[in-house]
Amino acid sequence: MTTHTNRFRPLDRGLLAIAALGALVLTGCSSGEVAEFEEPTPASDGGGDDAAASSDDSEATGDDASEETAAPVLEAESGLVQEGISREAAVLDTLRPERGSVITPAGTLTVEEAEVVESVPATEVGLTGAQEGDLAQPAEGEEFRILTMNFTPDQATQGYGDEVLDVDAALALNVSGVQSHLHDLTEQQDLRILFSVPQGGDGTLTVSSEGHDQSIDLLTGERVEDEIAAGYYREVTNQDLNHTFEMDDSRVPFKQENGPEEEYEATVEYDLRVNSVSLTAWTPQEGWAAAGESWLVVNWAYEISGDSGVGGIGTDINDIDVTLTTTVREQTLEDSVKDEGGRRNNSAEAVTVLAVPIGTVDAQLSLTGTAEYELSSATNHSITDENAAHLEFATDSLEVSFPDSRHDGAVGGQDDQPQEDDVEETDAPGEQDDA
Repeated sequence: MTTHTNRFRPLDRGLLAIAALGALVLTGCSSGEVAEFEEPTPASDGGGDDAAASSDDSEATGDDASEETAAPVLEAESGLVQEGISREAAVLDTLRPERGSVITPAGTLTVEEAEVVESVPATEVGLTGAQEGDLAQPAEGEEFRILTMNFTPDQATQGYGDEVLDVDAALALNVSGVQSHLHDLTEQQDLRILFSVPQGGDGTLTVSSEGHDQSIDLLTGERVEDEIAAGYYREVTNQDLNHTFEMDDSRVPFKQENGPEEEYEATVEYDLRVNSVSLTAWTPQEGWAAAGESWLVVNWAYEISGDSGVGGIGTDINDIDVTLTTTVREQTLEDSVKDEGGRRNNSAEAVTVLAVPIGTVDAQLSLTGTAEYELSSATNHSITDENAAHLEFATDSLEVSFPDSRHDGAVGGQDDQPQEDDVEETDAPGEQDDA
């Protein structure tokens, strides 16, 4: 620090004379008069120059202190990608994407937040010569983004054995058409990655699974709309119904040959169910849906059983043919299950996959079928009404809804607004045939 000392100087004789004259003039003035005189200009002793120098020195000292306390700022490598970045970054803004989830057959990658970053600790990005406290800023023409993400595998891919879904997914960086692999997405994991990307550029993250790519905008963390994967992102994608249709039993008359005229009546019971209905973009059976379409997946089942009601007389249900009929936007689609039968109790579970427009809101489902009833282990009994032995059955129509505000009443959707109840069973056009 520079020290300035101002010293008092002794007055010379001339100055003392002037002071005495001033005192005499003031004494001669009456009480009502005001003495007027010009104030002498003080002699310069160099004090003003010393003050100015003191001010300049003070400013210089402040600048020196600022330079000593400011952390050095280094420039990061162009196109930098750094995983595991800390929370010590200088964040300018934090974006929380509305469409931050990317769903794949293997699982879901979710962008929790995208941070707009001014600088990061230089020691975390491997800059040569960086010391503790140094900062790194983006290369010229680029900007920093930190994406915090997590991946959750689909439950069907976990475990062991034949029931496990064998699919995978991968994460890559795509900048200016150049793609670089980052991670295989196979298990639960948390990711926090720093990216240096061109300002206002086209940098994306690519999520690949089963031959199809989906993208995330690196600047915002938002998923890019995709026509093929659109079925994953409906507001409602699954109806877990466990719905059993109300069905009447069938009656088959028979009697003993060469014996009493007494007739017996065998009973056939039907258990027809729709367990669940869903909309999706991908299935193991069919792969990815076509652009503008979605897969409608129906899990359904049947059980048909017969009982003669007479001990020692067995029952066979043969030649079973059950058809699921689905109506979507006045288009009717069918899928059948055939079984030779030959047993008293016959059952099957089925999965039907149908291509429907992406805007599908409502679907009507019904089951119909035929079978043949026969007596077994009864050489001396016969059926008295062969028409009754030919079994025919049909359910009422079951309506399933997938409400979606983007498609209700819109082009490509259906004009019908969703009902208060998502599932409604309606009467079939005709009465069920009693066999």
